[in-house]
Amino acid sequence: MKSSAVSAKTDNWSVRVGEYLIGTLPEMDFFRIAKDSAPNQAVQREQLCEADYYSGMQHLLAGDKAVATTLFQACLATREFDFMEYAGAEAELNAFKSH
Repeated sequence: MKSSAVSAKTDNWSVRVGEYLIGTLPEMDFFRIAKDSAPNQAVQREQLCEADYYSGMQHLLAGDKAVATTLFQACLATREFDFMEYAGAEAELNAFKSH
């Protein structure tokens, strides 16, 4: 990976994910950016898959299993089978069923 400086205001989706995870980007903005920054519907599905998963994990870590479940289900609804976030959401939902 080539090193480059990234400004505080960026269209780089990976940076926006990081901002959300460290708490500097509110969840509502995170989902809006996931949807609005995508250049086409295929990328939008990919970004929403990731947003649903990471937001679901944040809710799960905060103890809100109901919202996490809804977000993991939304992640699976994107049908982005090749994404690790999809696999993670599937694993979390399966773990819920076994407890």
